[in-house]
Amino acid sequence: MNRFFTCCLIMLAACARGQHLPDRPTLVAADKIVLDSTFTAPVKSMPFDRHFILQFSVPGKADVLGFLLVPINKRKRKSVTRRDYRVYIRSITTNAEKRRDARGLMPYILFKDPATEHPFVHKEVETRFKGKKTEINLLVPPLDPHRDYLVRIYKSDTQMLDIYFGMNASLFSVVSSKGTVDTLAFNQLKQSYDKIEPKLFKKDDLFQFLSKVNCANDIPIRVDAPELQGQQQYFEMRFVFSKDSLTKQDVATLQKNRFLCIESDHIPKQISASMLFALASKQRIADAKGDVISFLQDSTTPYSLYLMISGNKRSLGQDKTNPIPFKDTILTKLGTVKFLGNDPKKISWTLLDSTKGCKANEEIMANLKAINTNKLSLLQSPSVSVLTAASNSILAGLASECPCKDAEVANAGDREELLKVLGYFYDMPENYIPQTVSGYATLSNPYGLAPKDSTGRLTNIEMSLKSLVQLEGIIRRVPARTRDTLIIQNLKSVLAFVKKYRSIAESNRNKLKAYITAEDKLRTYYRNSVFPAEPDDITGVSSRVFNFMTDSKFKIVPDFGLVVISGLPDRAVVKDVVPYLGFNINFRSIDKDIPMSSVLNKHWTYFFSFIGGITLNSVAIPNRREDLFGNNSLMLGFGFRVNNYLKVIGGAVLYKTFSTNPLSDKKPLGASPFAGLSLDYELKELFGGIKNLLK
Repeated sequence: MNRFFTCCLIMLAACARGQHLPDRPTLVAADKIVLDSTFTAPVKSMPFDRHFILQFSVPGKADVLGFLLVPINKRKRKSVTRRDYRVYIRSITTNAEKRRDARGLMPYILFKDPATEHPFVHKEVETRFKGKKTEINLLVPPLDPHRDYLVRIYKSDTQMLDIYFGMNASLFSVVSSKGTVDTLAFNQLKQSYDKIEPKLFKKDDLFQFLSKVNCANDIPIRVDAPELQGQQQYFEMRFVFSKDSLTKQDVATLQKNRFLCIESDHIPKQISASMLFALASKQRIADAKGDVISFLQDSTTPYSLYLMISGNKRSLGQDKTNPIPFKDTILTKLGTVKFLGNDPKKISWTLLDSTKGCKANEEIMANLKAINTNKLSLLQSPSVSVLTAASNSILAGLASECPCKDAEVANAGDREELLKVLGYFYDMPENYIPQTVSGYATLSNPYGLAPKDSTGRLTNIEMSLKSLVQLEGIIRRVPARTRDTLIIQNLKSVLAFVKKYRSIAESNRNKLKAYITAEDKLRTYYRNSVFPAEPDDITGVSSRVFNFMTDSKFKIVPDFGLVVISGLPDRAVVKDVVPYLGFNINFRSIDKDIPMSSVLNKHWTYFFSFIGGITLNSVAIPNRREDLFGNNSLMLGFGFRVNNYLKVIGGAVLYKTFSTNPLSDKKPLGASPFAGLSLDYELKELFGGIKNLLK
């Protein structure tokens, strides 16, 4: 038996190498599967039990927030199992109590419901906009073998996001100082808001929009109605201007033109005074007595501002032909306002007594300020060409001799770009300098298409700065070639102009970088908190449903090993260690390139396999049993996986037995149990062949 244990130790040591838990893969390190952009078909099969990148392209500009993998059946319908549910619960937390809470919130019956969205969206996404399409890379988590999946991506509506971002950029023109609102700018803002309102989360509305993101200038009015919050589904808010005291009955019986009515599914915590007065002015609201309010003129007597909120259980979108009576109604005096009439284009006011509160997001405010203050500087083009003909000629000659390190002209491409710049400095196009210093064009290509975003403008400015550095380097080489005073005098003025240009361009570059940083932060905030993500399935040409399998099958793997068979007689007759050669059928597909320890949430089928083979040595015993065929006997059993290559096996050896009746020549089938270790046949080279090992 010593030889058996020695062999076992060798096998264990050989198979243990490389079986470690790797770090979480990155998008670069993982395998990449590319989908055909026309038919959305994979160019190779999907891996399983490992992370990999799924790459595809969609037309236009897409902003992907996350993706979902939905197991589906052959009918393309959601098909989840109990194991999927257990894996989901385990992925939430390691805390047992929190897992019980999670099961209560998401029971299995709800989890498997086709109408239920899977609650776990994967966030590992990279997008790159390339021309007329967007390249998307998804870091797909390990898939189960033999499963079909639907890949669903969640995108933000970039068009709505652009409108919302534009609204934020215009806030400082709508409300430029406290107690004023520009009515024309507000009307434009309201038009933009009406476009995006259907797409917004319910928690955000125009009431809170101005005061939340322009807290520095706006005057928000706090609303307290805790007795109604959370009890109703529909609220009608009536804002009334009155010079006298009012009761609920007074407000309830007012004609429609004597109050500003807002319907909502919730009560805002704070209301923008700017928005309120601008909206009331736009609708030409009268006061409680019916007198028209002159919002743009001085009011001789202050107005008391009342708010009556009524609620019922009718949903906001429900048919109003059969109205439901209001269950609860409260009346609140928000404060006293006096309109000043300082500017015929702006509503100006002062709040004499009101509950004020401002809860602006400081990070949003800082980024908005960066966007509004980082305006680019301009530099006008000279009235005449910068370079004279003589100066241009000598500079072009020097540039033609490059590449040259001192002028930072590294290659032939840089040389050609510099020659173009010299040509434009000699024969300068209209608005050449203002366009290039602001990034709408480059010094070497003033007639190119203007970039549509700030990043493109930043790139143009960087390219122009590079050209300016090269131009300075060429100019400094001139004194060594000529002593012409006119040329040197002209180039001194050119050099001074280039330095001024560089200073403004570098300032604009820094401003654009700050602008882009602030813009990215705001867009990230808006896309995650303002607009809900829109699901979109990766589509084929016609069905718009993309299915793919992990392309794995049950595998028959050849193996060899060493077993001990019980019931063996004296050592001189049969060896105690019997080698065998055979095969195993895994109960599920196994990717041997992945260390076993890195495969998460293993099912019992991952560990077990069916074993079949033949002994390489005879197990015959004279007059008691003989081999099943030749000098070999059949082995059948089961294996338990220790790692990707090593198994502990057990089962029975089948052989022929001799009949106890001396007159009978029948040899019935017999069996003896065995136990041992098995190695996949791919490792045979580690031992130089199993027969040589045992000689």
